[in-house]
Amino acid sequence: KCGLTNEGVLPSENYPDLVFRELNISLQTLKTSYIDVYMLHRDNLNMTVAEILEPLNEAIAKGYILSLGASNWTYPRVDEANEYAYKNNMKGFAVVSNNISLAVQSEPFYPGLISTDRAGEQWHMEKQIPLIPWSSQARGFFTGRWTPQMPANDGFTKRMIEVYCTDDNFKRLSRAKELGEKKGYTAVEVALAWLLHKPFPIVPIVGPHTQEELASCVKATTLSLTEAECKWLNLDE
Repeated sequence: KCGLTNEGVLPSENYPDLVFRELNISLQTLKTSYIDVYMLHRDNLNMTVAEILEPLNEAIAKGYILSLGASNWTYPRVDEANEYAYKNNMKGFAVVSNNISLAVQSEPFYPGLISTDRAGEQWHMEKQIPLIPWSSQARGFFTGRWTPQMPANDGFTKRMIEVYCTDDNFKRLSRAKELGEKKGYTAVEVALAWLLHKPFPIVPIVGPHTQEELASCVKATTLSLTEAECKWLNLDE
């Protein structure tokens, strides 16, 4: 990734230098001569798409990057960037990394973060551009440990309650548990499997802390869901 800062936007100051400086750090850390997908962590609406894409395409021309990704970009802005790239014989964004999970965020977890809504899903269906969603398991919401009544003793717990502890999300959790019990899976595994049944290319980012959690993520890939079950889980019927 490029542009990992606490500012909430892609840094504009000395941006071309930033691209190559952070790219070199990534290449050295990964011990490789090129990166398959170089992802911008944020957008900056004060910069034109030309300003953003041109240094990245310079790195592509040098063989350091194979493809580009956009994280926390709106879909109209991705379209703008890709249209500019097409018209100028450059590479645009080949993947998008925004949030999506069975539990819907009531608001961005942190300022500037973008979630894929239904219009965004339609965008991915039409263009078949892959989505690499972060917080794909809703930061552990489907473990059932989060409730509105629990004490918010730290900032993270406070945000979990504010962002995820909604009536609809608890209905989704209940349905994931119910379906999982019938099929021999946990609610966490059902929620991840639901994502894997999207009608477009999707590679959810997971964050297992233990071997057991990793095994659970792998198990989720073996769960088959019908279209009706996917709709039911998401309260669509």
